[in-house]
Amino acid sequence: MKVCTKCNVNKKRTEFFKKKDRPLGISSHCKLCTYEYRNKKRKQNPQKSRDYHNSWRHNQKDGKWSVYMLINAKEYVGYTNNEWRRMAEHRALGYDTTDYRVLMKCDTVEEAKELEELLHDMGYPGKYGHKKSPTKR
Repeated sequence: MKVCTKCNVNKKRTEFFKKKDRPLGISSHCKLCTYEYRNKKRKQNPQKSRDYHNSWRHNQKDGKWSVYMLINAKEYVGYTNNEWRRMAEHRALGYDTTDYRVLMKCDTVEEAKELEELLHDMGYPGKYGHKKSPTKR
């Protein structure tokens, strides 16, 4: 049993979040008080709420397809309809996205694919840039 420092009620240890850096290994506020505090903060500052972030991410799409080049990643060429998400994926794979350039904005995915294929044929690397040669049987 432990007393919550926020509501001053004696509660079971399972009603507190685990926290390794605390002396007892649990937080000082119970879960209920923590939830109330978080909800209050979200209402005070809606820009930090999940809805704000989801709408921000959704607004990164402009309805166009971008053909881009990663300058610091051996001039990797690709296309996407959401630059923010695609750059995050590249960073997760270890690519340096600090300097990328949008080469062209296309209205359709077919136009973007065609330009990307043209650049790959010119020698720029990318996901589909190195086609395997047919195997001889």
